[in-house]
Amino acid sequence: MGTDKKIEYISKLLGREVKSGEDITEYENKIIKNALKKAWEIRNFEIKLYWQRALYFWGFIALAFYAPIVILKLKTDFILHPMLNKFFFITIICILGCFLSFAWYLANRGSKYWQENWENWINTLEEYKYGNLYSEPFEQKDIKSHWSGSGKFSLSRINIVISLVVTVVWGFAGVFCAFNINPAYGFCSSIIVFLILTVFCRLFWFKMRS
Repeated sequence: MGTDKKIEYISKLLGREVKSGEDITEYENKIIKNALKKAWEIRNFEIKLYWQRALYFWGFIALAFYAPIVILKLKTDFILHPMLNKFFFITIICILGCFLSFAWYLANRGSKYWQENWENWINTLEEYKYGNLYSEPFEQKDIKSHWSGSGKFSLSRINIVISLVVTVVWGFAGVFCAFNINPAYGFCSSIIVFLILTVFCRLFWFKMRS
């Protein structure tokens, strides 16, 4: 975040226009101190919620992955009706798995947004208290040739990518299983499943924004 942008947000926090290099009053300094403390608390709370949500989705997705294995082990090929075969129920599970995975993907992105929101506030406020300690990482040795060394990678971004990949895998699996419910209508079944997944994901994408 640039200096001008930081000053703009400090001005909004203090309720008056603050100029670059301008001294602030003792009362305003107290406001910044309390705001910085609160920003740290909320940022840490967001990270805690992030992993709690991840465990919640991992549990349901793991159950969804296990369910097709149980169905495939059933001795009978048809249940109640020839169309209600193993692939029909696995298709339903794949659709559910895709829904859950896409919701997990959006939850990951939402958590990342709010985490970065409070980190930006910390970067803005810390200059007035103890300099750029948080926003300026300590320069470390280049680790390109060390596979076991530390690396500047984002765990939350990795989770976002994984959740998106899992969503795509569920989607392809659902389309494939739909095709195998009844080979005579396989193409139509696959198109129907694809449309269901597409409509759902678009609705979630546009309607779940805060």
